[in-house]
Amino acid sequence: MIHVQKPGSDLPLTRARDFYQAAKWLLQNATAFGGGKFEIWRVEKRGRFVTAEREAEFETDVAFDAGLDLL
Repeated sequence: MIHVQKPGSDLPLTRARDFYQAAKWLLQNATAFGGGKFEIWRVEKRGRFVTAEREAEFETDVAFDAGLDLL
């Protein structure tokens, strides 16, 4: 499971199946959360153990063009 969240926050803004879906969500919704920095985490749960690994960090501008299409 992939989580998109703001740095320093334990609460994900959204969850996604894969990195592509998370990046697409970020392109469409970054301005709604004021732009700035976002992190994408890979979270795996096995039994009662949960591991989280940061996959990427993005910094966006508030004037970010949400109409941009992914190639």
